[in-house]
Amino acid sequence: MKLGVSQQKYFYYMCGRSQAIGTVACSSHYINRDTLYQVVQEDIQRNARLFSEDTEKAAQKLMELKCADQQKQTATMKRDLASAKKRLADLDMKLKRTYEDNMSGKLPDHIFTMFIADYDTERATLKANIAEMEKALEKVRDTKADIDRFADLIRKYTSFEKLDRFMLHELIDRITIYETPGMGRCRKGKEKRITIYYKFVGAIQ
Repeated sequence: MKLGVSQQKYFYYMCGRSQAIGTVACSSHYINRDTLYQVVQEDIQRNARLFSEDTEKAAQKLMELKCADQQKQTATMKRDLASAKKRLADLDMKLKRTYEDNMSGKLPDHIFTMFIADYDTERATLKANIAEMEKALEKVRDTKADIDRFADLIRKYTSFEKLDRFMLHELIDRITIYETPGMGRCRKGKEKRITIYYKFVGAIQ
């Protein structure tokens, strides 16, 4: 958003997209600068307090917000992943023995061909499942690491009097502001939808 100033020195932020392209791209909504600063300051203070009072609890809630499904399934995925890897290793051993039996003449070619097709199908399925589970588990690990970094960062601001540029750059990635649908021309700052995206963890709502 762009900073604007009224004739009465009323500072406000207005939609930059609307100013640049026109209302066809976005409505010409705006918000009082002091209102925005207050919302941001209170949100930083709230999160700093939560992470300072009980970091583990706050981090757990944030984990549930960011990857609830994956986190709930982590233990099951780890067991399934170990089982899938073991089955894949067993199949490789069976494949080796099947080739050896075929080469020695113990296993007819038509039976060998059928076994190989079945093995290849199962191996392909196992590999796809393993890759999917490893990706999901990696996401959980990455999210936890990001939350830990955010916790260390936000706890630095348990006590401050005023927002400053350094704090905003260190803590916040971006802020989006949307007008409340159906409000018409009479909108108040508190009726805007404000979403704060923090570094490492994004929106916390």
